[in-house]
Amino acid sequence: MSIVLGIDCSTQSLTSTTIDLTSKVSYNHSVSYVADPRLQGFGIVPSTVLVPPRVYGEADQPPLLFLKALDCLFEDLEGDARVDLSELLCINISAQQHGQVYLSTTDTFGMLQRTSEKGLCELFADSFSYQLAPTWMTSNTSSQYEEFIASYPGNIRDTIGSDLALRFSGLVIKRIFQTFPKVYECTQRIHLISSFLSSILSGRDGPIDIGNGAGTGLMHFKKRIWDMNLLDACIDRTTLGQKLPPLAPPHEPLGPLAPYFTEKYGVNPRCTVLVGSGDNCQTKSCIDGTLLSLGSSFVVMSDLPITSNLLDTEGLMTMYDGLGKSYSMVCKTNGALVWDMVRGEHSYEEAETELQRKRFSSPEPIICHPVRETFPKGDHVHTSVPEDFSLYANVVESSIAELAKHWNIVYPQPEALYVTGGPSHSHEILFRISALWNCPVFPVSNAGASYGAAYVAAGTVDTTSTSHIPQQNLQRIEASTELRTSAQHFLKKL
Repeated sequence: MSIVLGIDCSTQSLTSTTIDLTSKVSYNHSVSYVADPRLQGFGIVPSTVLVPPRVYGEADQPPLLFLKALDCLFEDLEGDARVDLSELLCINISAQQHGQVYLSTTDTFGMLQRTSEKGLCELFADSFSYQLAPTWMTSNTSSQYEEFIASYPGNIRDTIGSDLALRFSGLVIKRIFQTFPKVYECTQRIHLISSFLSSILSGRDGPIDIGNGAGTGLMHFKKRIWDMNLLDACIDRTTLGQKLPPLAPPHEPLGPLAPYFTEKYGVNPRCTVLVGSGDNCQTKSCIDGTLLSLGSSFVVMSDLPITSNLLDTEGLMTMYDGLGKSYSMVCKTNGALVWDMVRGEHSYEEAETELQRKRFSSPEPIICHPVRETFPKGDHVHTSVPEDFSLYANVVESSIAELAKHWNIVYPQPEALYVTGGPSHSHEILFRISALWNCPVFPVSNAGASYGAAYVAAGTVDTTSTSHIPQQNLQRIEASTELRTSAQHFLKKL
């Protein structure tokens, strides 16, 4: 039996998907940052899974939390009867896009080339120049955005292929430089979370992949290189250019798994580590067509080609997936976390019943943006989240409608929409998506980021491997004509 492993470092957990290449069966395991007792003491707030912000817009997590979770994950996999780590051929990383890790030294990676009684947290305790990892939810970079745009000679969208969003890594790095100059001075290497974890697994200072590079605002999208003018607009090409790793394709082998893991957890010493990529990039890897990912943020991703006029559309981004193929996406920062806030103590079953009871019955939309949003600006936007469960259906419908309306500014409605993420288990939510997007939807429960990473790993090991997601056999869900009519009336209120 030969297996591959995809690991996703998300905002809430470290999740793995193991694919048995013989049986094509996949297994999932997750280590929750909040619920797992082994991950207590890192100072995160359970409701946000973040360190308490010092100023509005900060959204940080401790990098040591990721390392402890990685040790816990391998401990669990070692004891899982379904997983034989001695047969593991390849590991591929996925991680929340845009987040950064600041290291005072890269020498510690080399310590993983030998076995150790110490855990990863102990080994890396003194390796960080900044004790926090800014995440994708960071939004306190408005002044850096203005300075960046003013400093760059030309149209930045033409270079990076995207709107420059507040959460893009370059703006956050610029803010760290301005707010904590000593931190920047003491930083030898700025890794993205994905490249940091791949470097940990391989025990060598690895590159940043081009998909995540596209989410920094510092990479020339077509040339796939760090752009010197962008580096100058951020800080300067000399110091920043030295602190950033080189760029590489996401599915490129980085090297063998470090002895720290092979000897400590009994992993096959011939196991290869790939460069890896971001969560959106890996999720898109295993689905052809238009995919809606319902996570902490909502992301629509499409294979449709980007034309020059579309680059002027607010919120549109272009990336590379985990196989190095380009795709376009629109991201809505305020996603399922907002729904959970409104749901409160009510169960998912109660939420489903509430959705069945109320279908587009609200007089006005309620669009909740507790986190600063790229789009849109309108009369129905609220910065606070209502604590009234009776408004749950309205909030759900409003956020789906907002995303559908914005996507249709960019592209015509798709022939079909694939949907993944936790909320895709709700038939009521799927009916609303079908009604608002005016097309059939197909839930893909196993098309998450860890699965996408594992799928890419499988293709690297076996080039004849095909997608393990039989898209033609998926369940089809389509809203009734009556529900579509109600949805279209609701859209007009936005």
